[in-house]
Amino acid sequence: IIFTASFFCHNVDATMTSPVIGILTQPMLNSNDTMIAASYVKWLDAGGARSIPIPFDASEDLVQDLFSQIDGILFPGGASDLPASAISIWKLLLQAYAHHDILPLWGTCEGFEYLLQLGSGSTDILETGFVAENISLPLYQ
Repeated sequence: IIFTASFFCHNVDATMTSPVIGILTQPMLNSNDTMIAASYVKWLDAGGARSIPIPFDASEDLVQDLFSQIDGILFPGGASDLPASAISIWKLLLQAYAHHDILPLWGTCEGFEYLLQLGSGSTDILETGFVAENISLPLYQ
């Protein structure tokens, strides 16, 4: 899927003052394409930000180039394994933080799972062996 600049930059007058948020794309099922749910772009736009896609399968060089152009990052929800591009983003964030250059990073659903894996340094952290699907448990006061 190819996104045009007009898709990501709705408020052209604010291009010099509004933050640019990189959104990690998600792979599409049974396809080599990636996508971003429009709701994420609209959510950022409603807050006055512009969006730029960070391809799910981006090389380290492309991630570094995009990283130099953004003011924050959004890892969206979805259903995929931790991509190498997210690992590259994490490394760049840690380098930036070491130099007191703070960029916000938001994780929604699976994006938050990426943050757990990246912060722990292990993709096995979510593998607890605890099955919690289709279980109804009582709530106690």
